Amino acid sequence: MGEFSGPIWAVLAIVAFAGVVGILHSMAAGARNDIYLHDLRVQVKRLRAEQLERLKRLAESAGRPAPRVNQPAEPQQHRKAA
Repeated sequence: MGEFSGPIWAVLAIVAFAGVVGILHSMAAGARNDIYLHDLRVQVKRLRAEQLERLKRLAESAGRPAPRVNQPAEPQQHRKAA
């Protein structure tokens, strides 16, 4: 098997560099999407709480009982087997 010439090494280096940059880009995009999704969930939770408060105030001002709204359950913790 012969040795690679200078231009071949340059091409291999460029391909390797492009691969590393592609992997880093994918990781950064995944992290950015996770952060965006978390922020979106926080905003939805805040907006739901505000809407529920508005509905309660509206019902109280109209002399009706406050609406019952099912709150999402907290995630259950896994218990260790005893």
